[in-house]
Amino acid sequence: MAATLELMEVSVTFGGVAALSRVDLAIEEGELLALIGPNGSGKTTLLNAVSGQVRLAAGQIWYAGRRIDHLPAYQRSRLGIGRAFQQVNLFPGLSVAENLRLPVAARLGLGWRVWREAGGYPEVNRAVDDLLREFGLQDKAGVAVGSLAHGEKRVLDVAVALALRPRLLLLDEPTAGMAVEEVPRIAELIRHVHEKTGITVVVIEHRIDVVKALAERIVVLYDGRVLAAGTPASIMADKKVQEVYLGGLYAQRD
Repeated sequence: MAATLELMEVSVTFGGVAALSRVDLAIEEGELLALIGPNGSGKTTLLNAVSGQVRLAAGQIWYAGRRIDHLPAYQRSRLGIGRAFQQVNLFPGLSVAENLRLPVAARLGLGWRVWREAGGYPEVNRAVDDLLREFGLQDKAGVAVGSLAHGEKRVLDVAVALALRPRLLLLDEPTAGMAVEEVPRIAELIRHVHEKTGITVVVIEHRIDVVKALAERIVVLYDGRVLAAGTPASIMADKKVQEVYLGGLYAQRD
C-alpha cells in the first residue's frame, strides 16, 4: 500500500536545540497511527512540520506523492491536510453552525457576497446539517461556541477539521482537558470518522487506554527521535518504551 505521508531524515531546531532529529516515518493510506512519548519528545513539532507551522532544518516531507516541505501551511491545507490543535481553534462569538459553515464554504469554493446572506447557499446548509447530525450537535446549532462545554468544543473542533474533507487528519491531544466521562465520546468519534471515511489519521494522545483502543500502529518519540514503532501490543511490551515512557505500567509479569 502506498504511503500517504513520508518523512525523510526530518530535523527541526529551535535556537540550536534539536526538537526533531533525522526522523524517518512512512504512514500508509488509510492508517490510524498514534504518536506517543514523554513531554518534549517532539510529537507536536512533528505535526507542525507536516502541516507547515515550522520550517525544517533538514530533510524532506512527501504527501500523496508530492514533496510539500517548501509549501506554506495554507497550500498544504488545500492539498488535503487537516489539523486540529491541542488548543481548540474556533470562533467563540459565532454559533456552532456558523463555525461549520465557514470551512464548508471554503471547500466548495464559495465566496461570500455582501448582498447575499451567509445562509443563502443551499449546498452549504445541507453539508452543515449533515455534520451537525453526524457529530451529535443538532441541538447546539444556534449556540455560541463560547458557551459550549469543553468536551463539546473538542467535538466541534474535529468536525470543523473534517468539514474540509481532508485526506490526512492530524489530531493533537484530542482528549486534552476533557473529563474522564467525556473521553469515550471523542474516542468513538475518531474511530467512527476513520472507519466511515477511510482517511489517514495521525493522533497524538497521552491516554494510553485511548491509544490502545484506537491505533493500528504506534510510533514512540523520545528526545526528537523515533524510539520504537509497531502494533499496540508490541509497543506496550517494548523494554525501551517501558523504561523511558510507560514506567513499567505494561511490563509483562512472570
